Amino acid sequence: MPSVFTHKLALALQFSDATDGRGIENDIRISVNGRPKRPMPKPGGYFIFMADDLPEESFDMDIAASGYVPTKKRILLEAPGIGPPLLRVEMIPEDKPLRGGRLCTLSGTCKGLSAIDAVKLGSNACVAGTFDARKRTLRVYNPYRLEFNRPRYALVDSKELRYEIFMIESRVSDGAFIIDHPFVSDVSADFTVAPVVAGDVNAKGEYLLRVRDDATDNRFIVRFAEDAGERFEIVDFTDADVLRRIAAAPKSRAKTKIKEAKDADEKNR
Repeated sequence: MPSVFTHKLALALQFSDATDGRGIENDIRISVNGRPKRPMPKPGGYFIFMADDLPEESFDMDIAASGYVPTKKRILLEAPGIGPPLLRVEMIPEDKPLRGGRLCTLSGTCKGLSAIDAVKLGSNACVAGTFDARKRTLRVYNPYRLEFNRPRYALVDSKELRYEIFMIESRVSDGAFIIDHPFVSDVSADFTVAPVVAGDVNAKGEYLLRVRDDATDNRFIVRFAEDAGERFEIVDFTDADVLRRIAAAPKSRAKTKIKEAKDADEKNR
């Protein structure tokens, strides 16, 4: 899906590791419509393009960084807005050994797929409290001090094994945030808040999703955003057979994997 913005004077970018949210500030290479461009670095890990550096309405941006998989973004600039728009780019690490761990990969091709991402199953460090839809204020119970430093988070329904993605616009307090849009679902006491691991999809429907193996339960709820809507699967990233089956026939496994996860949770109780 193209990223649509409402300002033509400048474009701000911020880069982070898709698997853990760490900022990326070094050795970033950018091309606009095939021509190399160099944005201005700013404090806080931001990079700024001025209007003279960019086409007026739309363009393709190719982004590369040392140690990460290159990605392409389609940018659309519309009527001027207040301040420069911010594009948060989540980069997927290359499949190389890590200190004290490894990366697990789900990849394949799915026609009509526009986005893919994941949330760790059973992540309950932060619990959703109340949500004021008019003010878009989400209050959370955060006893384990989850750091809200990621571009995107998810409101997770642990019973239905699905989630809604949101972005934090501002922090009201340590336990309250103003988010970018109201939730579709009513916020329940058993909903949790968890960081989102971003994947990448190209125009052919070829997708790549990579998570860090932390030597614990490596099951994730994976969201496939397709032309027909969203669907969710439970994926064990340490089970090679599961990864191969999903990559070969991603649609056929959705209901089966969700049922397997629910049955497993009931046995654990």
